[in-house]
Amino acid sequence: MKKLLIHSQDTIISEEHLFPASEQYVFEVNNEDVDVDHYITLLLSSGNLHEKIMNSDVIFIKLSLTENYLEYLGLRLAYHIRLAPQLKEKKNLPIILVGEESYQFIGLTSSIPQILFTKGIYVMPDTREELERHIKMFNDGKLKKLDCEKDFINKISIPAPANYTSRHSIANEWNILRWAEMGKNFSNDLREELNKVNTSNQSLYFKYLEKKYLVDSDKENRQGFKKDSNRQNLTIPFVEGVKIYYIDDEVNKGWGLLFKDGIFKDYTEKTSFSYYDGFKKGEDTSNQLRKILEEVENLVTKQGFNLFIIDLRLFDSDFKREAKPTGFQLIEKIQNLNLGVQIVIFTASKNAENILKAQNLKVSGYVIKESPENVLTRSESWQQFMSFANNIKKAANFTALAGMHDKITKLKNASLFHNSAKSEEKDFYVSFNSAGGFADRIFKLLNTKETDLLGSAFLDSFAMLEKFTSIFYSEYEKDIKGSVKKLDNIDFIHLDINKEVNSFKTSIVFNRGGYDFQTNKQQKTPIDATFHDELQNRSHNAPGCGTRGMVRNLAVLKYRFDLNTDDIREIMTMTYIRNNLAAHDTGESVDSFKLKFED
Repeated sequence: MKKLLIHSQDTIISEEHLFPASEQYVFEVNNEDVDVDHYITLLLSSGNLHEKIMNSDVIFIKLSLTENYLEYLGLRLAYHIRLAPQLKEKKNLPIILVGEESYQFIGLTSSIPQILFTKGIYVMPDTREELERHIKMFNDGKLKKLDCEKDFINKISIPAPANYTSRHSIANEWNILRWAEMGKNFSNDLREELNKVNTSNQSLYFKYLEKKYLVDSDKENRQGFKKDSNRQNLTIPFVEGVKIYYIDDEVNKGWGLLFKDGIFKDYTEKTSFSYYDGFKKGEDTSNQLRKILEEVENLVTKQGFNLFIIDLRLFDSDFKREAKPTGFQLIEKIQNLNLGVQIVIFTASKNAENILKAQNLKVSGYVIKESPENVLTRSESWQQFMSFANNIKKAANFTALAGMHDKITKLKNASLFHNSAKSEEKDFYVSFNSAGGFADRIFKLLNTKETDLLGSAFLDSFAMLEKFTSIFYSEYEKDIKGSVKKLDNIDFIHLDINKEVNSFKTSIVFNRGGYDFQTNKQQKTPIDATFHDELQNRSHNAPGCGTRGMVRNLAVLKYRFDLNTDDIREIMTMTYIRNNLAAHDTGESVDSFKLKFED
């Protein structure tokens, strides 16, 4: 029989003739600040203790391995051995706990006594006689090993650590470790850093949950990602103009590192990703919330962040049943600042009330973090990441709305024509600025993110543009001439039309061609324009002929407001889409029309 005694030099049975040195392991915890679970995990994974257990047939463990005998560190070690896959079948060896305490006393004074009532666990007094008796029992086959892990798991219960407010903590730690293991594109240095800041998988509670949910699902092992061939690229490609900010109280447990140097690495390199790391344990919650709200305002209004990833429960008070999660307060703050900013909720909360509230706030996405009870296979982990990635990509497609909201707000605040006495200018002011007017209606339609409503928003935008340019553009001698008021409101650029001779004079010459998304390649479409200081003779049938609506809009925007060439081209592209798709729904390039907004 090969036996092993684990003790801290305070047992009678550690005499050499009872346990030779090769059959003893002295357990020492020299630092009071050491994480005991982490320390035990390291000992069981490799080294002297691991080797001795692998060469043993029975294990004796002193109940008390520290000066505080009620700490029952030996009992905790026994749990770790039972839950240590690296020990293989040796984790099921008979374990005899050595001490003067009875079953009843341990049951009353320990928070985790259930292991005492599982197969393969025995308690004996610390005497030579009891040692000899238990050795005889082993030789007679009366000391049994654990033969059913499922029964063991069902009989024990490990409470969450004191710093775990709810399953929220374990879900965060679990998700971080799972994704860190899965990411093919992550460097070994990043994985090592993540393992340093997040050691939760070494805790007894984490190991217990890992086994519990495997047992509940009748699976022997959870699929891992140790082989590189099983891993996936966990990255979200950079999109120009998108700036992402992450707010989560667990950011320093690894989320910040995982996002910054892993998943959002492309954004980090473009200085377009950052996160809030100002959470401080023990600081007044209301004071911390005030600081976060101030930071959010700065991020939206000054720094241009237009996509936020937000956890819902950021403080301990958020876990009270009647509490409104702090994350919702941040979301409401952001939406009050700019309705176009996109928000993805990333949380451990499956609470139906929270999901419903998120829907009512019209956030871009709601993603539930991975936790041990809902993910067992590699495929499930990959699907869960893809759900997160797709929600981020979808939100990124609409971040331009934040810039549009800013522009619309500035236009409204400019109060254009507010004091004008002219009826057409006063009418524009009312139709643009009033509640439910052009500005509000356009943004409301765009912010629905429903493709079939985007055409309506598009038409409203053009109606606004045409109403605006008509103020600066005069038509006289109907269908004969046109003019654009110059900046000083005195000079005119004339666009002379004379149908009788089938020709006209213009200062704008259109260059025709075709768009990539245009299905009818035979149709020559105005795609660019050349602006002249003097009138040019043009034939109505000449390639440079353009529609009066486009002439009017471009003439005003160029000659009065000096719009640049790129913006002119964009207006012409939008005019084509407006004329061929949004207004008339001819079916030409319909997919490209949708893509224009989704991208």
